Amino acid sequence: MISWIKKKLKKLTNSLRPYKNSSKSATKSEIPNHIADIEKIVRVLLFPTQFRKSDEILKWQAFRTKAGEDEVSVIRLDYCDENFCKKHGKSIQDPNRKASYYGLGVLFASEIRDLEADVIYTPKHHDFHADIKVGYVPTKGEAIPPEIKYKMEEMASKARIYKDSSPDTDLWIDPPIELQK
Repeated sequence: MISWIKKKLKKLTNSLRPYKNSSKSATKSEIPNHIADIEKIVRVLLFPTQFRKSDEILKWQAFRTKAGEDEVSVIRLDYCDENFCKKHGKSIQDPNRKASYYGLGVLFASEIRDLEADVIYTPKHHDFHADIKVGYVPTKGEAIPPEIKYKMEEMASKARIYKDSSPDTDLWIDPPIELQK
């Protein structure tokens, strides 16, 4: 009985992610507004601004919201692919700030929600865009409250880091990102 349930659950899970392992990306009309807990959420990572230089450990600031807003831009990987994420990452790197595209950090939506934060669909920059909301709008020059900083620290520590082995190329040549919940 349990194996039958597991098979049905796997089939249902795969049907919820129709573009997984596909070079095709979903169109905006095919993307649900609700982000399921099992969705893979990607944060583009920039080096060295989001890493401790000595050991390449992701800093909590990688999930910090900008002053005046409660939103950390992320990508819904289940509806696009690693090539899209890489292309977007390369488009936002800023050599003037010494922020170079490094790779991808991946969390499940449930891991974000377990921290009393949320991830919502906000297709403002591209069809696969979402925002992590931590429940706080920082003011420039003020310290982040400890309970909010904790959420960001936990996201950074839970994120699976996929360093791009060839960041100067246009295509993701590393293995596809496969996470199991």
